[in-house]
Amino acid sequence: MLFDPSMQAALLAHVKLEADLRQAQENRQWILYYQPQVDHLGTITGVEALLRWQHPSAAWCPRVSLFRCWKAWS
Repeated sequence: MLFDPSMQAALLAHVKLEADLRQAQENRQWILYYQPQVDHLGTITGVEALLRWQHPSAAWCPRVSLFRCWKAWS
């Protein structure tokens, strides 16, 4: 297999994301939101908990990136 710069870039991005996630845990950068679930009449039938990461330099982390990294850890 030959060296592929795009594979190297993807690996470096993943390593950085993993390090950022560890820092997020240490620095308590997680914010919990509750989103009501409603029926067709507008009656609240439940809530959904949404965990968001307030990244210090990227504002809000895209969910897709976050879930890919978490999935790799499990």
